[in-house]
Amino acid sequence: SYSNLFLENPIPNPSNNSTNIGYRSINSESISFEITNLLGETIIQENFISNIGLNNISVNTSIFPNGVYFYSISNGLVRSTKRLIVHH
Repeated sequence: SYSNLFLENPIPNPSNNSTNIGYRSINSESISFEITNLLGETIIQENFISNIGLNNISVNTSIFPNGVYFYSISNGLVRSTKRLIVHH
């Protein structure tokens, strides 16, 4: 189904010190961004106002333990989630 939020893959992935996460939005709206670990614990939670079109979130992963994480964006109606690997 068509979504007004499109989450891109992280670059780079696996990530060492930092990764860039892009998402596209057709609206300028409040976005909740979250990274959780495999236990479901929230590592990062931030709120943004998106721009129409491509948006970028830079994440400092240097303090993350090695492992698999899930990152997601939500506008309250739509949630999109992808996987991020951190390897130092």
